[in-house]
Amino acid sequence: MHESLVFIKGFCSGIFYTFIPTCGVMIIGHFTGKKRTRSSVTAALGMVCAQLIWAVIAWIGFLLITSGLEPKTSTLTLIGAMILFLLAAKVYHRQEHLDLQHELKSRFWASFGVGFMFSLSSPSRILGHFALFAVLQVPPTPLLETSLALFTGLFAGSFAFWLFFTAFMISRKKTLSPKSLQQLHKFSAFVLAAFTALGLFKIYL
Repeated sequence: MHESLVFIKGFCSGIFYTFIPTCGVMIIGHFTGKKRTRSSVTAALGMVCAQLIWAVIAWIGFLLITSGLEPKTSTLTLIGAMILFLLAAKVYHRQEHLDLQHELKSRFWASFGVGFMFSLSSPSRILGHFALFAVLQVPPTPLLETSLALFTGLFAGSFAFWLFFTAFMISRKKTLSPKSLQQLHKFSAFVLAAFTALGLFKIYL
């Protein structure tokens, strides 16, 4: 039961934190616009794998802080909520640009590498993962079962989102407009703000 709950928390983190950097959305949109579904999926797989690397680093830091300083759960949740609020404000006002003038290669390792290197170039996501672990109050235990449940959930949630988004873009049959991307920015900020509110709700419940 404990591992199942951790898996669910990881799954939610994987879904809702995956699309925050909208350049990933633009990469998938580029491949689906060129009718390269396989390349979209492999690029998504690359992004998920890189995200897992940052999540593992965040988890290690989370365990070190909770074991060394032994902060109260409410204090850690409050810190996580504050971090997510700052990230939400940053995302809301951010303008991301991705130069896709050059043709992206569609071979498996090439498209995988595009997604992987893009996500790997954003180490600030470590902070976001740390904040989500705190807000969702993931049990800070170094047990292998807990870690496997968390990262399996993260992988499943993140990859499920990209599969859904790929299917959506294929059915849409056109790329996202700059206006749609800006709306996605605002939606991403509201998602982070919702997690902030969740954290505050848990503290004062």
